This record gives sequence, C-alpha cells and structure tokens, in this order.
Amino acid sequence: MAGHSKWANIKHTKSLMDKKRGKLFSKLSRDISVAVKLSGSENSALAKLAIEKAKAANMPKDKIMVAIDRGLGRGKDTEVLYENTYEAYAPGNVACLIDTQTDNPNRTLTEIKTIVNKSGGKFLSSGSVSWMFDEVGRIIVDASKLKDTEAFTLSIMEAEGLLDVSIQNDQVEIITEKEKLNSIQELILNNYPETEFKEVEIIKKPKKENVLIRTEICPNSCPNY
Repeated sequence: MAGHSKWANIKHTKSLMDKKRGKLFSKLSRDISVAVKLSGSENSALAKLAIEKAKAANMPKDKIMVAIDRGLGRGKDTEVLYENTYEAYAPGNVACLIDTQTDNPNRTLTEIKTIVNKSGGKFLSSGSVSWMFDEVGRIIVDASKLKDTEAFTLSIMEAEGLLDVSIQNDQVEIITEKEKLNSIQELILNNYPETEFKEVEIIKKPKKENVLIRTEICPNSCPNY
C-alpha cells in the first residue's frame, strides 16, 4: 500500500508539472508568433529573444518551428489565431483594455464577458476607453548587467522613435513608438551586445493615471481569475 501511495503521489506531481509546462509552452509559443508577425522575420532581435526564452525553457524544437510558421502565416496545418482587444471597466471604474489571441473569437468573447460581469465590472463597446491609452513599445533592460547605466541611456537618447527612458532600481525602462520597437532593440544590441532584456513587448500605455489591465486568453482554455 505504501508503494502504491508513493506511485500515486509521483503521478500526481508529474501531472501538475506537465500541466504547468503546457501552459508555459503555450505562452512562449504565442510570444514567438506575435514577435515574428510583428517584425516580419524569425531573424529579428524581437523574434530571437522570444525564441531564446523558449529554448531556455526546454521547449521542443518542433513546437518552436510551428510557432514561427504561425507568425509568418505559412504551413498548411498552421492554426489560425485571431487577435482582438476588448474594453471594460473593472470595479471602481478602472479603465481596462483586454488583449486576446485565440482560435475561437466567439468563445473567447463569451468568456471575457463572463469574467468581467462576475468580477463586478462592466463590458463596454469599442472606443469607450481605448482613447485613454497609447499603443507603444516597451523594452526593459537589466541595469545590474550594464557596465555604465548612464552611458547606456545617453547612447539611445537620440534614437528615432524613442519616447522615454527611465531608470528604476535595477532596470532601465525604454518606451518607443510602436513601429520603432524592433529597430531600437537592434540599436541596443549593436552598441551593447551583452545587454540582458527582461521584457520586449507592445503595450497599451495609459495617457493619465489610469490602471492598465492586460490579459491574454489562451487559445484552448480560459484561465481563472
């Protein structure tokens, strides 16, 4: 009985690990597809960063290739993903933009509405709160890995498309025009090849002191909130 109990515990632990790994791979796959689609190439700095993160997490090579193909829109068996942004008020009239990527827009819309309503929020029509946000690029660099943080920030001050640079504790946050995110990341890598990026993404930045809630809905399941 003791042996049976031990085996049951092992199976349960493995099941939890497999589920966690599956969620991680799904997120990494979406990140790769979005990066490739945004930059138009799997060889861009933006795409390479997403791919390296997937490799570091031991994501299988075939899954990485499927994600790349999806981003490039090639492959007869490539799953079609739809991107939509929904608008809502969270409790306390907090303006929210909810970014989704899904293979089933109708199901996702229903799930989003359910989540918003159950949380005490209010689902809104398109344009209700989006005017409160700007779509921009954001790069976060690990400042602790830079030899001279001040010199680093000065070197990109005149970059085309740069909107803002700030140093916060152990990281440098760089805000760019959406279209210039990839080129500014390339500029950083050319001048500082040792740079360690924590985040490279397109975000919805509040124009004022609003709170941004950005939620990604998985293609095959909706997380619990």
